[in-house]
Amino acid sequence: MLIDSLKKACWDFLYYDPVLKNWTIIAGSPHFDQRCGAFLYNWGRDTMISCPGIFLATERWDVFRLVLENYLGFVHRGILPNFLGDGTNPRYNSVDATFWLFVAIQAYLYATKDNAFFQARIQKKEKEQSVKQILEEILNSMIEGISFEDTWQEDEKILSSTIKIYRDAYDSLLVAGSEQTQLTWMDARPHGALPVSSRHGKAAEINALWYNALRFMGEISPEKKYHEIAKEVKLNYKKFWNFQENCLYDTIEGEESQSRKIRPNQIFSIAMGLWDEKKDAIAIMDRVTKDLFTPYGLRTLPACDPDYKGIHTDESSYHQGTIWPWLTGYFVEGCLFAYGKEKTMQILEEKRYFDTLQTFLQETDSIPEILDGDCSCAKKWNRKGCQKQAWSVAENYRAMKLLGPSSL
Repeated sequence: MLIDSLKKACWDFLYYDPVLKNWTIIAGSPHFDQRCGAFLYNWGRDTMISCPGIFLATERWDVFRLVLENYLGFVHRGILPNFLGDGTNPRYNSVDATFWLFVAIQAYLYATKDNAFFQARIQKKEKEQSVKQILEEILNSMIEGISFEDTWQEDEKILSSTIKIYRDAYDSLLVAGSEQTQLTWMDARPHGALPVSSRHGKAAEINALWYNALRFMGEISPEKKYHEIAKEVKLNYKKFWNFQENCLYDTIEGEESQSRKIRPNQIFSIAMGLWDEKKDAIAIMDRVTKDLFTPYGLRTLPACDPDYKGIHTDESSYHQGTIWPWLTGYFVEGCLFAYGKEKTMQILEEKRYFDTLQTFLQETDSIPEILDGDCSCAKKWNRKGCQKQAWSVAENYRAMKLLGPSSL
């Protein structure tokens, strides 16, 4: 059965890191796998996105908690590291990894009802705090504003850029980055060049995740400000509505050429609870289904976009049409909310989604990281990406569980 094969594949990504002396998630193999000699490993964003599906499959709730505690110890300036590595030089060049931490914690609590987790003591570099104190510090930092210099080495040169993240006092939406930074998961940046899609300003999925974190904290904290700010974010999120395309702008108040791109990032707004009216969710999912959904996952741009690249070759094409299987989890979740199960199953079956999953698992015992936008066969996944990718497997497993027993 598909679900059994996916469940087995999830186990491959659990790893006890002897250097960190704690549990982590292998983001992808071989390129991000220290077991294969990779030097780029332990990624905050990938780990937090992968955790709900990985641990739903493995039911190692004890390990789930240890992974969360491991990464919480590295929160600094209100940000979870994007890149952790061996823990000696974390990179904090991400805005969404921090918010995916909230999603992972929510999944852990939903599965375990372990509310004592909030009082667990976490030893950070500079001090010891409870989990709850760290989460409050994160949101307070975002509300007050974060600004620091991010430095890294590239071609034997030390480079730097300013990271700025703050709540707009006027509408409470979150502003992040600049044209020099790439703070979202679409983070491709060729050497010596600006990010391909920096998506600075107010980004669709960042503000959906921001709303989710505020709403969650409003439920567990006696402070009323989180709940009040969450209400303001939900009210003002309508600014993302693109009336011309009947879906969402990818960004607002940033780079205009990026803002009008039809991207998959809008699907997260449905899962994070921003639409009370199903007609809005239906419009979003209609557009994403028409322009981006393939048997293998979601394209990152429609084929009709002038910037679309049907074949992934380098950083310039990584998020310019390339298909990412991990997005299927939130696509399915969005479809179920918008259409219900019967139509969702019809959409998936018409695209031969289940056949594709079977092919992936037969070919790789897993699901790969990426496929070309013009891909015509599941066996032709792009070899520049990982053969086995944690969030690809985790999110497709989660999608199958959301669909229920009849799909398994």
